[in-house]
Amino acid sequence: MHVLKASSLVWSVSLIGIIIGVIQTRVLATQLGPEGIGLYGQCLALLAVLQMPIGNGLLNAAVRYVAASHVQHDYATTHRLIAHTQTLVLLTVAVLGGALLMTAPYLAAATLGSAEQGGLIVLLALGLPCAAAASTLQAFLRAFERIDYWAVASAVPLVLGLPLLVGLVLLFGLYGALLQISLLGLITATIGLLLYRRIPVVREGPLLALRLDRTILRQLLMFGGVHLVTSASFAGSFVVARSLVIHGQGLEAAGLYQVVLSISMQYLGIALFSLTVYWYPHISALAEDEAVIAATNLFLRVALFTITPLLVGVVLLRDILITLVYGPDFAAAAVLILWQAPGDYLRIISSILAVPILTGMQLRAYLLIGVGRDICFLSLFAVLLVNAGLIGGAVAYLLVNVLTVGVVLVYQRHWISFRFYARQPAPDCEFKRSAACW
Repeated sequence: MHVLKASSLVWSVSLIGIIIGVIQTRVLATQLGPEGIGLYGQCLALLAVLQMPIGNGLLNAAVRYVAASHVQHDYATTHRLIAHTQTLVLLTVAVLGGALLMTAPYLAAATLGSAEQGGLIVLLALGLPCAAAASTLQAFLRAFERIDYWAVASAVPLVLGLPLLVGLVLLFGLYGALLQISLLGLITATIGLLLYRRIPVVREGPLLALRLDRTILRQLLMFGGVHLVTSASFAGSFVVARSLVIHGQGLEAAGLYQVVLSISMQYLGIALFSLTVYWYPHISALAEDEAVIAATNLFLRVALFTITPLLVGVVLLRDILITLVYGPDFAAAAVLILWQAPGDYLRIISSILAVPILTGMQLRAYLLIGVGRDICFLSLFAVLLVNAGLIGGAVAYLLVNVLTVGVVLVYQRHWISFRFYARQPAPDCEFKRSAACW
């Protein structure tokens, strides 16, 4: 599929998700009230944490290795990788779901404020298999670079999920909202399976691996583990940063900081979503260094061509944007965007440039760069927050991303002689990267 068509499909799905997400938030806020939507948000956060070993670990590794074996036409390895991934996902869901069911009252008391909310935890446990199945099938569609199938399997459930949410919330309140998550996962998995079975190569392979291959198991767990650690480190760094703001600057300042982060996450999602969905498996399947360099350059240009006008618009219209969306009480957050937006711009650049480090199996370097970035961010954030308030925290984010771009560029230059140019990758490249780089 042409890169511009694939990127356009991903961005379109992302935009649909944002629009529907805003409408859903409005529905939930109206029907559930502050307390109900607070519990709903906490349940979503719990589900996201539970899915991290699958989504940020196993499936990212599977996408990398399936894409690489498929481009070589090594279908036997492709079948084994798919079977091992599905087996590991099934085992992970069984362990996590069982743990949720057995500890529902205790977990509800610890995270939702009362053991009486244990029914919500049970609903999460029932929804976990559906969500995992949907994520697995979508990951395989990405690995085979069937972004057209992925877009259908993602957009159709989003559209169907809105009236489903409204009906279930009106009937069952908060329990209906959580039930919608399970049904939405089931719908996504069903559509994804129908499209996935249209790919000829997957029809011949086994569903599960009855005997686990140590080599494949090591590849999936090592690669997935590194990606999981860096993802958890990045998410955790902002949890700690929010805590520092709450304890050091107060709840009002924390609210202003949350406004900036929520705006930031919207355009970061648009820019980096296509990186995860299309470019990550695409670069994983490339062989020669020159092809990897050309593909990285191409995506960098496509992403920046799209995101630069959006970021400029956010900066110029920041006062109007915050007033319209959040209200005049949050107008003080506008000045923070002047520092946050350039930091996000550099964050996008560093994320794109770092993809070949991960797909090229430079796992130790990727881990050190990712975790080191987050440690530097928190250290500088804590110091500047005390001395300059929230602006200091935003400046810390900007400075750390400047440093990260520099470190990634130096490493890429040393490793594959990376430079900025416009040549396209050769069409007959074969995958040759070794998994022994660790």
